[in-house]
Amino acid sequence: MTDAPAAAVRSSATRRRRDWRDGGRTVKPWDEPVLAISLVTLGLSLLLAAVIRGLSPAPSAWIVADLVVLLGLVVASVLAFMKARPRPLLTLRPVDLVFGLAAGLLLRVMQGALAVAAGGDGAFPSYAPLVESTGTAWSAVAVLAQVIVAPTVEEVFLRGVLLVTAYSVARRVGGRAAAVWAALAISVLGSIAVHSWNSGVSWEAWATPLAVGLVTGMMVLLTGRLGAAVVAHVTFALSFAALALIGAVVG
Repeated sequence: MTDAPAAAVRSSATRRRRDWRDGGRTVKPWDEPVLAISLVTLGLSLLLAAVIRGLSPAPSAWIVADLVVLLGLVVASVLAFMKARPRPLLTLRPVDLVFGLAAGLLLRVMQGALAVAAGGDGAFPSYAPLVESTGTAWSAVAVLAQVIVAPTVEEVFLRGVLLVTAYSVARRVGGRAAAVWAALAISVLGSIAVHSWNSGVSWEAWATPLAVGLVTGMMVLLTGRLGAAVVAHVTFALSFAALALIGAVVG
């Protein structure tokens, strides 16, 4: 008789600890070495990309440099997921699609307002300069990378590996509240580094990745899942391509 309540408590605790935010065996392998490897890989990728862009001013070199950064993020993510798959990080639910779509569209509206505040004219974006300078083939690669591949890879690394690992490490040291702040900070800084390292030091160069990083980071921390963050970032990127297409038709 006395064992039944205790067993129920243990079962409940076990279910709760399946969530990476509560610790447990599915996230334990994402420790300090994983965090260090991820940060070093990110830094080396950005450094190599800077070297490539420094060697050639050609737009095609810029595309190659961006692909180098994405490759670095893929390598770091694969290494992390080979060690563990925190639950329920990779679970996708219908609500993730809804909130991700809404967040991505709202972020695009916010980005447009920031562009106008920074002195932009509010005109539709255009891929014409990219096509003229690199040709159709390179342009197709660049657009595909920008609207589908890059957002997915970035979210898996920044909001998956980097955020979750930082949270897990900080939680063991300083508790849940410290973990939330540490995870958000390192994830957002990673977003800024990936998106604004070659864009100068103006405020508009880091304001958008800051907003995207905060919104998608909070989604992961609140749900424990990566799905809404990926959908939001892909929607944000696809909306740019949609606006460029509308501009081409209207203009």
